[in-house]
Amino acid sequence: MKEEKKKIDFYKEIGQYFTADGSFDPVSFSEVFDRHLNRFRDATPGGDDFHEPFSLWLESYISGIADYLKKKNMARASYELIRYAVDKCVGLGINTISIPAEILEDLFSRTDNTTVDLSDDRRRRISADEKRKTIFSAALQVFSEMGFHKATMDMIASIAGMGKGSLYRMFTSKDELLEQLLLEEYRKIVRRFSAIFSPSRDVIEEIQEMIEFWVTYINDNPVVYRLIQNTDLRPEVSEKAHFYRFVAQNLPMLKERIVSLNRDHKVKYLNFESVLFGIFGFIDGVAHKWISYRMEYPLIKEIPVILECVFNGFLSEVYPRRHFCKTVMENNNQNLASEG
Repeated sequence: MKEEKKKIDFYKEIGQYFTADGSFDPVSFSEVFDRHLNRFRDATPGGDDFHEPFSLWLESYISGIADYLKKKNMARASYELIRYAVDKCVGLGINTISIPAEILEDLFSRTDNTTVDLSDDRRRRISADEKRKTIFSAALQVFSEMGFHKATMDMIASIAGMGKGSLYRMFTSKDELLEQLLLEEYRKIVRRFSAIFSPSRDVIEEIQEMIEFWVTYINDNPVVYRLIQNTDLRPEVSEKAHFYRFVAQNLPMLKERIVSLNRDHKVKYLNFESVLFGIFGFIDGVAHKWISYRMEYPLIKEIPVILECVFNGFLSEVYPRRHFCKTVMENNNQNLASEG
């Protein structure tokens, strides 16, 4: 139980430093850095003796964070955090800070230092992007009317208003076209999820906004959603599993971010993945009912029901509450008892 509490405390702290998509937030890190710095200063008033102990502490602290980020393949974020910490130390006159050679070697070998080439012809790039959007729009129309397996590249080219040869120059097959179309949509979804959990607002509001966004997305993009739900598009793994994997890989700090926002203990510390996938699974069930009714009503009308069940359950207020997992208060009391 002590180990679980330490893990949650670590998530709380590290979740402040990164947005859900893994982008480093120097402002939040600076606040915690200064708080720890003042702790060492207060222990050695009137002198600079705090430099050495603070440097040793910072080495251990950064090493722990870097090891954690390494497991999540977040080399760029780790590099930015270490670089910022070093700059802060230099500004404070702390001339010596030790970073384990193993961490530095890993960062230098894995961090992608390539830059975007901005010298390309902008009009050509915009034209290519517009053409891709036209093709994706045509493909979704054909997939909606014919289904993916009966759809052909000829049909898509005709709806897009281009020759089949031009279409094949951009996509070698219908499968590649679908893969790129879904990848484009997955990126949009991830960007929106990341934006929702980036501000430091109430965690309940952010979870609610995530649910509202996802239900609205399904309502507005039923063809894409049905493609995601399709079980036989990829031979090795279902598209739904591929979608969840993509979200998890591109929002590597989502769990830590939510834990860090849960300052008032409004959310129970349950298994994060089980809860998140459970919410998505419940929405899937409601969406499948909507599809079975031939989408005769707006899915967004179901949002209040989904929110009510997710946040309050489906038992009436007069029914006695039963708890199947420990409450936050019970966990805290047990942790305090074990530490006493």
